[in-house]
Amino acid sequence: RARGAMPHVALLGERARVRGDSRLHLERLVPTGVPVVEIASESALDRLIASLAPFDQALDALLGTGARGAPEGLIAAVIAATKRGQEMAKENQ
Repeated sequence: RARGAMPHVALLGERARVRGDSRLHLERLVPTGVPVVEIASESALDRLIASLAPFDQALDALLGTGARGAPEGLIAAVIAATKRGQEMAKENQ
């Protein structure tokens, strides 16, 4: 934010279910005023992406090191949406 960025956090799932280190980092983030939006469906994801697009950067923390197989469902949709957003940003440069 200090450099003019407008960060947004999309949380896949319910805030109340976040545990461990993720919970600690979320609790540190909340007082900064960065918006945290809970995403529970692909339609909610589409609304969020539409409100932010185009964006310059995307950072994901969707899968841990123990993930197996191809991403599915909402996680696959987030990965695809992130890729589309990055492509849009490149087009707008």
